[in-house]
This record gives sequence, C-alpha cells and structure tokens, in this order.
Amino acid sequence: MTNQEYHSKTDFLSKTLLDQIRKSPAHFQAYLNSEKKEATSAMNFGSLVHSVLFDQDNFAIMPSCDRRTKEGKMLYEAFLENIQGVELIVTEEQHEQALKIAAAVLEHPKAAALLKDGKAELPVFGQIEGINFKCKPDFRNTKFNVLLDLKTTTDSSPSEFAKSVWNYRYHVQAALYMDLTKADRFFFIAVEKESPFNVEVYELDQDAIQKGREDYLADIATYKKCLKTNNWHGYTEDKSINILSLPKWVK
Repeated sequence: MTNQEYHSKTDFLSKTLLDQIRKSPAHFQAYLNSEKKEATSAMNFGSLVHSVLFDQDNFAIMPSCDRRTKEGKMLYEAFLENIQGVELIVTEEQHEQALKIAAAVLEHPKAAALLKDGKAELPVFGQIEGINFKCKPDFRNTKFNVLLDLKTTTDSSPSEFAKSVWNYRYHVQAALYMDLTKADRFFFIAVEKESPFNVEVYELDQDAIQKGREDYLADIATYKKCLKTNNWHGYTEDKSINILSLPKWVK
C-alpha cells in the first residue's frame, strides 16, 4: 500500500487526525477538506531518511543541471517524465546526507539490533472505542514484538527529546500504536540531522504511556461528541464572550 493510498483512507482516524482534534474540531474538518499546509522541507527530508534506511524505492534524485539553459531544461523534463508515481524528488546533497544519517543509525548497536527481524511501514487497521483507526509503524520487530519509530531531529539529547515528546505528542503515538498493534513495547530512535549525527534510543516510562492513552481517549470522546452534535467548533464550543486572565507567569 502506497502512502497516498494509506492517507486516502480518511474514514479511519489516525494519530495525525487526533492531533487536529486536539487543536480544535474545526482544525480536524479543515484537515479533512485539504485546507492544510504542504509538507515542509524538514518533513520531506525525514521521509527521505526513512526511505533510505528502510530501502524504499519512493524517491528520485534530481539531475545536476542548469535549468536556465536549453540543455538543462531538456534534461530536467526527461527526468520528470521518467519518475511518474515517485513521492519524493531530492537533491544529490540531500541523498548523501540521508545516507550518512542512516549509516549512523545502523552503527548504533541497540538501534541496529532492533531493526532486524521485522517489517517496515506495514499499515495496521483496527478499532478503539468503536472507532476505526489506522497506523503505520516505521518498523515492527516481530522477534520481540516491539515497535520502532525513527525521528530525525536537531538535538537528540534526553532533555531536548523529552520536550519533543510533549510538544509533538509522541506519548500519544506510542500508546495508540501499541494498543492498535498489541505490541509489547515502543522505542524511539532519535538521530540528529547534522554531524556528528548523534543517535539515541528512547523508551517512554509507564506514566508517559498512560498519559498518552488518556489523551487519545479524550480526543476520541471529543470526536464522538462532535459527530453526535454535528458541531465542529473552534477552541470553544459556543459563541459567548470569554473572560481572560493574564498568564500565571506574569503574576
């Protein structure tokens, strides 16, 4: 199943869609109606690293040519004609960087061991609280029944990655994926995008997993309520005037 086919199944909720619900039901509806931003360069580069590490043939390297010249234009047009269906178009420099990052991951003994005996990016479909869900773990180690998720980052240190876990709701991802797949454990492989490409492997403690589970169940409750009332509201449910206080940090 291609990424496009997977993402087209919008009758299944996902962690990404729960993130939209958490922002507001209006964000959720806008996302489904394609009123969403294009993938950022950082997101595309992360996808390239995934492709290189997991040997996926879904990217093409742009030819080195000057498209201001007639010859360059012809070369580039021929390139485009031969890459129908390719999801990512990258430069040679980006590809070389991705190769270095993938090599760093595989040089980490724990990461390399966990990335054996399994399958990469296999979609999983199921139900939670009577709602259809989908997920696509980066890698499932079938020997140990654990999931792995690769995160490219600017700082893979414990303190900074903990901030990323909270900011991007990785704890929700871990809990949701484990519950959908019945995996026993969930590991993050955090690798820096620049030299020296530091790699760290993290596992969230049980309190973080439980918090993630509580958060996604709260998101499901919001989704069900919106379905029932057909009120896909913004940050507040009604149109009343809200009274604000100054933030606590200014007091």
